[in-house]
Amino acid sequence: MSVRAVFILAMLGLPSSLPAQDARAARLDGKLDGETHAVVLRTLDSARTRGLPMEPLVDKALEGATKRAAGPRIQAAVSTLLGRLEAARDALAPNPTPRDITAGADALAYGATREALKAMRAIRPNESVAVPLGVLTQLVASGVPVGRATRVERDHLFALRARRYA
Repeated sequence: MSVRAVFILAMLGLPSSLPAQDARAARLDGKLDGETHAVVLRTLDSARTRGLPMEPLVDKALEGATKRAAGPRIQAAVSTLLGRLEAARDALAPNPTPRDITAGADALAYGATREALKAMRAIRPNESVAVPLGVLTQLVASGVPVGRATRVERDHLFALRARRYA
């Protein structure tokens, strides 16, 4: 078989989303052991098929590699983040942006609840909630109880909305 024929056959078997996946995979190349690399790539594929942002997962794996964490720990961290991204997407439905989903996952990581995310979405049903969720995350991370932080941010959003429509 000629080199050209092998090349054509190889190209026919490639998935259409390869360039984006290759870019993400390239960021991970040489940073993770073989098993961890394979698990992270499967997790990225799972995120893609579920409509979840993949960049936070790549960043989490790279963070683990930078900190020289063990492969199983990186795998667990990436898997846990995938779960939070999915929970955030569901709480922020319908149609959250990738930024909203990522901000929601961060808020959940710091102790915010799905109900808090739903409250932010209810106030801004057709707008991004990434910034309000970032504020909520900062409040919770600084020690403000989740319920109080949610009320503070909710009241702030209501005040902004009232000024906008006044």
